[in-house]
Amino acid sequence: VEPYILTVKPEKASYPVLDESLLQDVPEDLNIFYSNIIDANNIYAAIFGKKVPYGSISKNEKKSFVGKLSSFIRANVFVPDSRMLWHLHAKPKALEIINQFDIDTVVTTGPPQSTHFVGLKLKKALPDLKWVVDFRDPWTKSFINDFLDRTKRTIKKDQQNEQKVLQLADEIILVSKGMKDDFSIPLKNFHTIYNGYDENDFINVHQNKNNAKFSINYVGTFKDNQYFDSVWDALEELMKEIPEIADDLEINFAGIVNPLFKEKITKYSFKNKINYIGYVSHRQAIEYMVSASLLFFPIPQTEYNHNIITGKIFEYLASASPILAIGPPNGIAAEILAECERKSMIEYQNKEAIKKQILEEYQYWKANGNRKVKNNLHQKYSRKNQTKALTEILKKK
Repeated sequence: VEPYILTVKPEKASYPVLDESLLQDVPEDLNIFYSNIIDANNIYAAIFGKKVPYGSISKNEKKSFVGKLSSFIRANVFVPDSRMLWHLHAKPKALEIINQFDIDTVVTTGPPQSTHFVGLKLKKALPDLKWVVDFRDPWTKSFINDFLDRTKRTIKKDQQNEQKVLQLADEIILVSKGMKDDFSIPLKNFHTIYNGYDENDFINVHQNKNNAKFSINYVGTFKDNQYFDSVWDALEELMKEIPEIADDLEINFAGIVNPLFKEKITKYSFKNKINYIGYVSHRQAIEYMVSASLLFFPIPQTEYNHNIITGKIFEYLASASPILAIGPPNGIAAEILAECERKSMIEYQNKEAIKKQILEEYQYWKANGNRKVKNNLHQKYSRKNQTKALTEILKKK
């Protein structure tokens, strides 16, 4: 399979964060093409003097009139997202590439889900073209939409766009088997390919070998619906029962953190033990995973959370660090943890189970330093194995 990549010109694009180090993963001989884009992010920034909120959106946040107006535009004009006009430039460029290289299969991947508008336009123009639609996240039932004040008209329009894509796609790839329930119509010809992890990311990773602190680490964007009193109440009670934990503890958030969480957490005595690192490179993110005494993995508390996995879980598993997982015990993420013989997913309000696991890992750390899980059951989720599955779908006639 010979891939040809079409993406946005870097100087025309708008990204919430950039990690230039990931360019090292791109082969020099890869066929990459670029097109212009009308990016609504740039228009939004010009009008409101700030970027579209990323990772810290909240309905509960107090807003000025301008803030309410910008939120309304974000929720009801940028549908499904701010790249919704890319197809105007991407379609003609894609047709040019298809004709030049005699391409018979097109893959569109989202988010942003508006990327699928490009595939939709191409499929209508070239009915014999094989179109593979790849969903790394749900579309209309994404938990991100829980934070947006969308009108009924917006919701209906978004569902209609989703249905058009699903009906015309030849093959559909999902990030988990349960994700098929996250769409507005039954799916045909769907396959599961997990995000997986890149084995090369874990070669020669620097880690804190002196284990000076019992480190509870969270890596990635932390949203308001990942805050549960039970976790922090459990930690507070443990510190009262075993005062020495206070001297040993550090909590690291490596990524963007919702400001409402920072407000809520101030009621706890360990608030000064929390380090807000901010956005880090992917390499640094891996280092925080590998160096953790305990990795915090909270599934967002939302209606469709049983199907939420996140790509983070596979890198957490590959790090071999213990995982404190909070979420639906009957969800897909819980199944993956069980397959890899890790600690079970703990239900959101089960404070005693949370206390028990934190205490077990603390006692192990106190006696031995950081624990490392000694099994390779996670290797089935390597990027190499996921790519093999994708190749089979692309070759399918």
